[in-house]
Amino acid sequence: MTATNLVFLAIALLAATVQSEATPPFSFYDFFKGEWDVQRVAVALKSGETTSDGTKGHYSIQPDDTSETSLIGKYHDSDPETGEVVNEMSLQIDFTDKSSGAFKTAPISESVMDADPLFNFEFNEQNNGAVLSHGEWNGADEAFYQFQISSKDMFTITVTKKVEAGKDPEATLYLGKRIVKHQELTFYQKYGTYMLVGGFLVMRLLGSGVLGGPKVTSFAMKLQQITKLRKVLRMMMSSFTLKFVSP
Repeated sequence: MTATNLVFLAIALLAATVQSEATPPFSFYDFFKGEWDVQRVAVALKSGETTSDGTKGHYSIQPDDTSETSLIGKYHDSDPETGEVVNEMSLQIDFTDKSSGAFKTAPISESVMDADPLFNFEFNEQNNGAVLSHGEWNGADEAFYQFQISSKDMFTITVTKKVEAGKDPEATLYLGKRIVKHQELTFYQKYGTYMLVGGFLVMRLLGSGVLGGPKVTSFAMKLQQITKLRKVLRMMMSSFTLKFVSP
């Protein structure tokens, strides 16, 4: 195997490692943290008519300082005329793992810790990349819900009321969009390609003796230099953990 092929192999292995580290399994705990604008729309399923004009609301979610397995926060609607906060609710999301658990709500004046779950969830990633959870919705009316996540910054909750046969069922859609202040990139995400290319060029020059030192000819020496390069690149990845704001 030539030195060039060995270098390409080392870079390919490093790139595969970076890719696996950059795309961890879906975590609803990590996804739902943050600030969300929500629009609530009610639709009659048979007729397709919109039965409400879309109430706007807001989720504010953060980790619970007293528990590593919970998120806490608040939800409120906005008065369509004045914009004032109305219908404020406390939220607590208890996790059995990163994507399963119970979603609790309670009026702001009551304890949410003792509340019954509004719904239990278990998210599963589909072949097309969408993430779904569905089950019973324990609201004012008996209903069935589907929680769909189609991107890292958007979700849709569809709540369908259970009605008698022959009646037009009504579905309420909660359309969520994350409030993104700015997009952040890690050092490696910004400069990783340049680091890999630069490392490749350095290896080529070292191997040919252009930068001084003996010309690399033995297989053992080539493999040793490739191993060193990979270690250096991984150290650079782990050292530059600061995040840089993209323009």
